Amino acid sequence: MASLPWATIVSVVTIGGTLITILATWGRDLNSAARRIRILDEATKRIAFWSVWSQALATADPQADAAPRIAKIESECEAAAAAVNEAYCALAVEQATEAKAIKRHEDEKHAIPRWRERLVLYKPPRGRAWYPRVFFYTYAVSVVCAVGYDIAVLMQLAKPVPAFGWIGVVTCLVLAIFFRWWSLWLEKPPSTVQAT
Repeated sequence: MASLPWATIVSVVTIGGTLITILATWGRDLNSAARRIRILDEATKRIAFWSVWSQALATADPQADAAPRIAKIESECEAAAAAVNEAYCALAVEQATEAKAIKRHEDEKHAIPRWRERLVLYKPPRGRAWYPRVFFYTYAVSVVCAVGYDIAVLMQLAKPVPAFGWIGVVTCLVLAIFFRWWSLWLEKPPSTVQAT
């Protein structure tokens, strides 16, 4: 059996790492929204349970004192409402803080030189923008190295390797452009990211 060329192995590992990063980022972002939805769903189920429980007790024993039952339902409703309110208030505070950070970042971004902005050589306002940015840097360096290697081959300073060539350069360039775009997209606040 012929062995796989190193370029194929590196490509498969790179694509696999990219997919893992995409899934990890998606899962982490999904968790905060899913957590709030889960809290709301649990609160709704909790209130529904106590409502059915109260109706069942009232049906089973209509002469029983309703005051303790009503007090229990009110306390459960208040507890469920407090959990939901806490989850959604935390979201509002998080979004307000993040909006201030985005605004500050936009102001700082206009102050940096254009070449640094094009090469995304600045700290992103949102941590999740680092994942695609690392891949952008990797592919950008790969493009520079591949072009340098191809120029060396054209100048007959290096021996040509069949795995490298202009197709590899174009592939790395397309991937670098994609990861740059994705990193810039992830820098946006959540409201504008979800609207697009």
